[in-house]
Amino acid sequence: MSTLAILNARLLDPASDYDGPGAVLIVDGVITEVIHGTQATAPAGVEVIDAGGLCLAPGLIDIRV
Repeated sequence: MSTLAILNARLLDPASDYDGPGAVLIVDGVITEVIHGTQATAPAGVEVIDAGGLCLAPGLIDIRV
């Protein structure tokens, strides 16, 4: 099982209309947790990507493709 945490992102969450700091946890290619706020930490042993404040929009797709 591969797990990835994307931290320190500007989270645009269309499911809750949230726009602010946040993080996402991905397990085997599936988003399992969307965390609002700046207190997110990664579980031990997972790969971590620091988004550096870049926008992250889980669930949003580019329909022009």
